[in-house]
This record gives sequence, structure tokens and C-alpha cells, in this order.
Amino acid sequence: MAPPRALSTLLTAAVLLAACGAPEERPVRIVLSLHGAASRPVHGLDLTVALPPGTRVPHDAATGRLSPAALALRAGASAATLDGRFHPSASAPSIRLLLASTKPMRDGEVAVVEATVSSAVAPSRGRFEVASAAVSGPGGAPVPGATGWVSAVEVR
Repeated sequence: MAPPRALSTLLTAAVLLAACGAPEERPVRIVLSLHGAASRPVHGLDLTVALPPGTRVPHDAATGRLSPAALALRAGASAATLDGRFHPSASAPSIRLLLASTKPMRDGEVAVVEATVSSAVAPSRGRFEVASAAVSGPGGAPVPGATGWVSAVEVR
């Protein structure tokens, strides 16, 4: 019979192993928002979002262009045009989104991207990080202090 300490260690390891579990396919909705524009007009937003390993986004394999079914505009950019590219990687996948609008966009939710994450646990918002953001106003001029961010990740 194993000593009590060894038995305790084995039981703890078994519980931790069971808690880890196998990766599951988890559909997620990544919500992107504009912040800091205040009343200044924003006509363009260029965001690159680093995704957790195991993330896939529907896209054209030849071009990387995101499927229109994976993209949706939100109230802050309701009149914008939205396009994006997926950069698959085993360790560091990412998406790049471009929003352009003749009418000013406003602070708040601007776009949603549908994706699937293969993970043993539900991914938190902190796992989706804006790697770069460029916000432009009329004529392409930068809008200082304004940025894009991942405001929510909804696991469905």
C-alpha cells in the first residue's frame, strides 16, 4: 500500500488531470469597440487582433479574406464597410480588420467577428488582444487618443 503522502499526491494529480480535459470546439463572438474618439469624426479603423492558439475564423484559404458570414457591423459603425484577413498559425493566429465609413463612426461597439476556439477551457477576453490599432479621421489624419479594443468575447 502506498504511503498516505504518495496516495494524496496521486489523488491530486488525478483530479487535476480530469479538470484539464480534452480541447473542445467553442464558438465565440469577438466584439470590437472604438474608444476615445469623443465627438471627433472617425472614418477609418485598422485593427490587428492576436488570437489564442487553436482559434479559427471562416476565411478563403487562398487569400485569407474573412468570410462575410463571420463579420458583422455594430451600431457604432452602422454605415461602415468592413473587411478582414485571417492569418492562421499554430501558436499565434491573428486577424486584421479594416473599417471605413463616409459617415463618422462613434465610440462603442463597431464590429463582431465569429470564430471557433479549440480549447480545454472557455477562453477569456484577456486572451484576445489588440496588437495594433490605427484610427483615422477625415482625409486619413490620425485621431490622437482614440483606439480600438476587444470589449467582449461571448462564448456561445
